[in-house]
Amino acid sequence: MTLQQPTDTLDVHSLLTEGTQLIGGEWVPARGGETIDVINPATGETLTTVPRGGPDDVADAVAAAEDAFPAWRDESPSRRGQLLLDWAALCRSHASEIDLLERMEVGRPKWGPVGPMAGILTYVAGLADKATGQTLPSMFPDVIGMTLREPYGVCGSIIPWNAPGPNTVNDAGPAIAMGNTIVIKPAEDAPLTCLLLVKLAHQAGIPPGVVNVVTGFGVEAGEPLAGHPRVRRMSFTGSPETGRRVMEACARHLIPLHLELGGSRRRWCCATRRWIAPSPRSPAASRSTPDRSAPPGRASSSTHRSGRRWSRGWRTRSSGCGSGRGTRTSTWAR
Repeated sequence: MTLQQPTDTLDVHSLLTEGTQLIGGEWVPARGGETIDVINPATGETLTTVPRGGPDDVADAVAAAEDAFPAWRDESPSRRGQLLLDWAALCRSHASEIDLLERMEVGRPKWGPVGPMAGILTYVAGLADKATGQTLPSMFPDVIGMTLREPYGVCGSIIPWNAPGPNTVNDAGPAIAMGNTIVIKPAEDAPLTCLLLVKLAHQAGIPPGVVNVVTGFGVEAGEPLAGHPRVRRMSFTGSPETGRRVMEACARHLIPLHLELGGSRRRWCCATRRWIAPSPRSPAASRSTPDRSAPPGRASSSTHRSGRRWSRGWRTRSSGCGSGRGTRTSTWAR
């Protein structure tokens, strides 16, 4: 069987500045000055380079996200939703570039007429003003009990190589819709789609520092992000082995963590219509996740994309109405 070479081409350097990552709205190199080559797995061609970020870069990104948090938290939910819709519109207008860039760095087939990113962001935009609380009965006639959702603050996200586009908006969209800010660490071998999507987010009007991207290896950039004391919520998608390390890093500061782990063995479907396991030297074999699946009943659910995942449980408030009891506030993670 002869494989047909793709005819689509894309000038990556016209979309992204080589050797830079996005921190606080600025395209900056790594503090250490080192870079990582991003390779097209289909051709072996070097597409571009990205910074080899480390703990100092992570600290800069977390600081930028922390600075941007108060103003973004206080932005009206409807305004946050509108900015997400504007981001979705830019994803639609740049759908061909996003799709081709992801195909070039990942080595996957074409999504089809429209990729899923714009649809995910449109759905999430509708959730921005739906994170409502409740009123609660009270044993006192002059006390009102009510609950209010509040954002965590600075969130962290580590996403895998196999679907960087959907994974970027799956984490960044709900997080910022709920009023959080976020630092994303994409896979070192497939960071370009994430960088392009976040560039479009800034073009849509999302303020600097709300969404940041640090590129680099997991040990050098991902682990410092998961263990940073100023990160209030983490998300990780990847292998069980790495997920265990991320969980250990989060545990040092009791950071709430969402894990999506495991994956089934990859197969290639050829013209013979037989399923063939990838050879050990093939790109699919070398870049596939381990042959482990989540136990029954522990698979990721639709809450992965909902605002509930990124809002900080309930803030319960009992207000005294002229009783002199004052106000009691308690917060806990859901």
